[in-house]
Amino acid sequence: DIPAMYKTNEADVLYVNYYYFKNDWEKYQTDLKATFIHEFQHMVLFDSRSRLGLNPDVNVWLNEGLSMLSEYYGGYAAPHYRYIGGYFEVNQGISLITDSSSQDYGLSYLFARYLQIRFGDSFIKKIYTSQYTDIRAVEEAVNMDFNELFLDFTKMILVTGRNVTTDTRYNIEEFNYPEGSEGYNRNGFNLASVIDEVYSLYSRNNYFITSTGYNNKSLEMYGFTITKWSGNIDNITLSSSSKGIAGMYASW
Repeated sequence: DIPAMYKTNEADVLYVNYYYFKNDWEKYQTDLKATFIHEFQHMVLFDSRSRLGLNPDVNVWLNEGLSMLSEYYGGYAAPHYRYIGGYFEVNQGISLITDSSSQDYGLSYLFARYLQIRFGDSFIKKIYTSQYTDIRAVEEAVNMDFNELFLDFTKMILVTGRNVTTDTRYNIEEFNYPEGSEGYNRNGFNLASVIDEVYSLYSRNNYFITSTGYNNKSLEMYGFTITKWSGNIDNITLSSSSKGIAGMYASW
Protein backbone atom coordinates (compact mmCIF):
# COMPACT_ATOMS: atom_id res chain seq x y z
CA ASP A 1 0.00 0.00 0.00
CA ILE A 2 1.18 3.51 -0.82
CA PRO A 3 1.28 5.82 2.24
CA ALA A 4 -1.52 8.38 2.32
CA MET A 5 0.95 11.27 2.17
CA TYR A 6 1.65 10.54 -1.53
CA LYS A 7 -0.63 11.69 -4.31
CA THR A 8 -0.88 8.74 -6.67
CA ASN A 9 -3.19 6.91 -9.04
CA GLU A 10 -1.86 3.70 -7.44
CA ALA A 11 -0.65 2.40 -10.80
CA ASP A 12 2.74 2.17 -12.49
CA VAL A 13 1.99 4.71 -15.21
CA LEU A 14 4.12 7.33 -16.97
CA TYR A 15 2.50 10.35 -18.58
CA VAL A 16 3.90 12.31 -21.52
CA ASN A 17 2.65 15.34 -23.39
CA TYR A 18 0.93 14.06 -26.56
CA TYR A 19 1.99 17.17 -28.45
CA TYR A 20 5.48 15.83 -29.04
CA PHE A 21 4.21 12.58 -30.50
CA LYS A 22 1.69 14.31 -32.71
CA ASN A 23 3.77 17.17 -34.08
CA ASP A 24 7.51 16.69 -33.63
CA TRP A 25 8.30 13.01 -33.11
CA GLU A 26 11.35 13.03 -35.38
CA LYS A 27 12.76 16.09 -33.65
CA TYR A 28 12.13 14.99 -30.07
CA GLN A 29 12.19 11.20 -30.18
CA THR A 30 15.68 10.83 -28.68
CA ASP A 31 14.88 13.17 -25.79
CA LEU A 32 11.51 11.50 -25.27
CA LYS A 33 12.97 7.99 -25.18
CA ALA A 34 15.67 9.12 -22.76
CA THR A 35 13.03 10.80 -20.61
CA PHE A 36 10.93 7.62 -20.50
CA ILE A 37 13.94 5.67 -19.27
CA HIS A 38 14.78 8.41 -16.77
CA GLU A 39 11.30 8.55 -15.30
CA PHE A 40 10.95 4.78 -15.37
CA GLN A 41 13.91 4.49 -13.00
CA HIS A 42 12.19 6.88 -10.58
CA MET A 43 9.04 4.76 -10.74
CA VAL A 44 10.87 1.45 -10.28
CA LEU A 45 12.93 2.78 -7.37
CA PHE A 46 9.85 4.10 -5.59
CA ASP A 47 7.85 0.95 -6.28
CA SER A 48 10.64 -1.46 -5.33
CA ARG A 49 11.43 0.23 -2.05
CA SER A 50 7.76 0.57 -1.16
CA ARG A 51 7.23 -3.17 -1.71
CA LEU A 52 10.21 -3.90 0.52
CA GLY A 53 8.80 -1.72 3.28
CA LEU A 54 11.62 0.81 2.86
CA ASN A 55 11.36 4.60 2.68
CA PRO A 56 10.86 5.28 -1.06
CA ASP A 57 12.05 8.90 -0.81
CA VAL A 58 15.69 8.43 -1.76
CA ASN A 59 17.52 11.78 -1.68
CA VAL A 60 17.01 13.80 -4.85
CA TRP A 61 20.70 14.00 -5.79
CA LEU A 62 21.07 10.22 -5.60
CA ASN A 63 17.73 9.43 -7.26
CA GLU A 64 18.41 11.79 -10.17
CA GLY A 65 21.92 10.41 -10.56
CA LEU A 66 20.48 6.91 -10.92
CA SER A 67 17.95 8.11 -13.49
CA MET A 68 20.63 9.83 -15.54
CA LEU A 69 22.66 6.63 -15.29
CA SER A 70 19.63 4.74 -16.61
CA GLU A 71 19.71 6.92 -19.72
CA TYR A 72 23.31 5.79 -20.25
CA TYR A 73 22.29 2.13 -19.92
CA GLY A 74 19.55 2.72 -22.48
CA GLY A 75 22.01 4.13 -25.00
CA TYR A 76 21.01 7.77 -24.65
CA ALA A 77 24.14 9.31 -23.12
CA ALA A 78 24.85 11.70 -26.00
CA PRO A 79 23.24 14.81 -24.42
CA HIS A 80 24.95 14.31 -21.06
CA TYR A 81 27.92 16.50 -21.94
CA ARG A 82 25.53 19.47 -21.83
CA TYR A 83 24.55 18.70 -18.24
CA ILE A 84 28.15 18.19 -17.16
CA GLY A 85 29.32 21.33 -18.95
CA GLY A 86 26.48 23.25 -17.34
CA TYR A 87 27.72 22.32 -13.89
CA PHE A 88 31.20 23.68 -14.54
CA GLU A 89 29.83 26.75 -16.31
CA VAL A 90 27.27 27.83 -13.74
CA ASN A 91 26.82 25.64 -10.67
CA GLN A 92 30.27 25.11 -9.21
CA GLY A 93 30.27 25.26 -5.44
CA ILE A 94 26.83 23.79 -4.86
CA SER A 95 26.67 20.63 -2.83
CA LEU A 96 26.59 17.25 -4.53
CA ILE A 97 24.14 16.06 -1.89
CA THR A 98 21.67 18.93 -1.97
CA ASP A 99 18.09 17.67 -1.69
CA SER A 100 16.40 20.66 -3.29
CA SER A 101 15.62 22.20 -6.65
CA SER A 102 19.20 23.51 -6.84
CA GLN A 103 20.45 19.94 -7.32
CA ASP A 104 22.63 19.69 -10.43
CA TYR A 105 21.89 16.84 -12.85
CA GLY A 106 25.33 16.95 -14.41
CA LEU A 107 27.17 16.54 -11.13
CA SER A 108 24.75 13.86 -9.89
CA TYR A 109 25.15 11.90 -13.11
CA LEU A 110 28.93 12.18 -13.12
CA PHE A 111 29.04 10.86 -9.56
CA ALA A 112 26.67 7.97 -10.30
CA ARG A 113 28.64 7.03 -13.41
CA TYR A 114 31.87 7.16 -11.40
CA LEU A 115 30.37 4.75 -8.88
CA GLN A 116 29.19 2.43 -11.65
CA ILE A 117 32.62 2.33 -13.29
CA ARG A 118 34.61 1.97 -10.09
CA PHE A 119 32.37 -0.40 -8.12
CA GLY A 120 30.30 -2.11 -10.80
CA ASP A 121 26.58 -2.34 -11.48
CA SER A 122 25.92 -4.12 -8.19
CA PHE A 123 26.06 -0.83 -6.26
CA ILE A 124 22.65 0.06 -7.75
CA LYS A 125 20.85 -2.94 -6.26
CA LYS A 126 22.49 -2.25 -2.91
CA ILE A 127 21.11 1.29 -2.92
CA TYR A 128 17.68 0.02 -3.98
CA THR A 129 17.59 -2.32 -0.97
CA SER A 130 19.38 -0.12 1.57
CA GLN A 131 17.65 0.95 4.76
CA TYR A 132 19.14 4.40 4.12
CA THR A 133 18.16 7.10 1.64
CA ASP A 134 21.20 9.39 1.80
CA ILE A 135 25.01 9.23 1.77
CA ARG A 136 24.85 6.25 4.11
CA ALA A 137 23.26 4.21 1.33
CA VAL A 138 26.27 4.96 -0.85
CA GLU A 139 28.72 4.18 1.94
CA GLU A 140 26.98 0.87 2.51
CA ALA A 141 26.88 0.05 -1.21
CA VAL A 142 30.59 0.67 -1.84
CA ASN A 143 31.92 -0.07 1.66
CA MET A 144 33.75 3.23 1.84
CA ASP A 145 33.63 6.42 3.90
CA PHE A 146 31.80 9.12 1.94
CA ASN A 147 34.43 11.78 2.68
CA GLU A 148 37.14 9.58 1.21
CA LEU A 149 34.95 8.73 -1.76
CA PHE A 150 34.13 12.38 -2.46
CA LEU A 151 37.81 13.29 -2.35
CA ASP A 152 38.62 10.53 -4.83
CA PHE A 153 35.78 11.76 -7.03
CA THR A 154 37.03 15.35 -7.10
CA LYS A 155 40.60 14.20 -7.75
CA MET A 156 39.29 12.22 -10.70
CA ILE A 157 37.57 15.28 -12.13
CA LEU A 158 40.80 17.24 -11.93
CA VAL A 159 43.20 14.76 -13.47
CA THR A 160 41.44 12.16 -15.63
CA GLY A 161 42.72 12.22 -19.18
CA ARG A 162 45.60 14.60 -18.38
CA ASN A 163 48.49 12.12 -18.11
CA VAL A 164 48.91 12.83 -14.41
CA THR A 165 48.37 9.32 -13.09
CA THR A 166 47.51 5.79 -14.17
CA ASP A 167 45.66 5.09 -10.91
CA THR A 168 42.23 3.85 -12.01
CA ARG A 169 40.56 5.59 -9.08
CA TYR A 170 41.44 8.90 -10.71
CA ASN A 171 42.10 8.19 -14.38
CA ILE A 172 38.88 6.81 -15.85
CA GLU A 173 39.24 5.27 -19.29
CA GLU A 174 35.55 5.67 -20.08
CA PHE A 175 35.82 9.43 -19.50
CA ASN A 176 38.89 9.78 -21.72
CA TYR A 177 37.76 8.42 -25.09
CA PRO A 178 38.61 10.83 -27.94
CA GLU A 179 35.72 12.50 -29.72
CA GLY A 180 34.44 10.46 -32.65
CA SER A 181 35.54 7.11 -31.25
CA GLU A 182 33.11 4.28 -30.50
CA GLY A 183 33.78 4.67 -26.79
CA TYR A 184 33.07 8.40 -26.96
CA ASN A 185 29.80 7.84 -28.79
CA ARG A 186 28.74 5.29 -26.19
CA ASN A 187 29.81 7.37 -23.20
CA GLY A 188 28.68 10.75 -24.52
CA PHE A 189 31.58 12.97 -23.42
CA ASN A 190 35.29 13.39 -22.80
CA LEU A 191 35.47 14.93 -19.35
CA ALA A 192 38.74 16.84 -19.73
CA SER A 193 37.53 18.29 -23.04
CA VAL A 194 34.20 19.37 -21.56
CA ILE A 195 35.95 21.17 -18.71
CA ASP A 196 38.55 22.79 -20.97
CA GLU A 197 35.86 24.00 -23.37
CA VAL A 198 33.92 25.65 -20.55
CA TYR A 199 36.99 27.38 -19.19
CA SER A 200 38.05 28.56 -22.62
CA LEU A 201 34.70 30.20 -23.25
CA TYR A 202 33.71 31.69 -19.90
CA SER A 203 35.36 34.19 -17.62
CA ARG A 204 32.56 35.60 -15.53
CA ASN A 205 33.10 37.44 -12.28
CA ASN A 206 29.64 36.52 -11.00
CA TYR A 207 30.47 32.81 -11.31
CA PHE A 208 33.32 30.78 -9.90
CA ILE A 209 35.08 30.78 -13.26
CA THR A 210 37.12 33.96 -13.55
CA SER A 211 40.28 35.01 -15.35
CA THR A 212 42.02 36.14 -12.18
CA GLY A 213 40.75 33.86 -9.44
CA TYR A 214 37.61 33.32 -7.42
CA ASN A 215 34.98 35.93 -6.85
CA ASN A 216 32.78 33.89 -4.53
CA LYS A 217 34.58 31.66 -2.04
CA SER A 218 31.43 30.33 -0.39
CA LEU A 219 31.14 26.55 -0.65
CA GLU A 220 28.49 24.16 0.53
CA MET A 221 29.23 20.84 2.20
CA TYR A 222 30.33 18.32 -0.44
CA GLY A 223 30.81 21.13 -2.91
CA PHE A 224 33.97 22.06 -4.75
CA THR A 225 35.22 24.44 -7.39
CA ILE A 226 38.28 24.52 -9.62
CA THR A 227 40.02 26.41 -12.34
CA LYS A 228 42.58 23.91 -13.58
CA TRP A 229 45.06 21.65 -11.88
CA SER A 230 48.72 21.12 -12.71
CA GLY A 231 50.11 19.62 -9.54
CA ASN A 232 50.91 16.37 -7.79
CA ILE A 233 47.77 14.35 -7.15
CA ASP A 234 49.05 13.38 -3.71
CA ASN A 235 48.92 17.02 -2.65
CA ILE A 236 45.18 17.40 -3.26
CA THR A 237 43.19 17.73 -0.05
CA LEU A 238 39.78 18.95 1.01
CA SER A 239 38.97 20.65 4.31
CA SER A 240 36.79 18.75 6.74
CA SER A 241 34.23 19.38 9.42
CA SER A 242 32.07 17.23 11.65
CA LYS A 243 29.51 17.00 8.87
CA GLY A 244 31.50 16.64 5.70
CA ILE A 245 34.12 18.09 3.42
CA ALA A 246 34.36 20.73 0.75
CA GLY A 247 37.22 22.22 -1.20
CA MET A 248 38.58 24.83 -3.52
CA TYR A 249 41.35 23.98 -5.93
CA ALA A 250 43.42 27.02 -6.84
CA SER A 251 44.87 27.58 -10.25
CA TRP A 252 48.58 26.97 -10.76
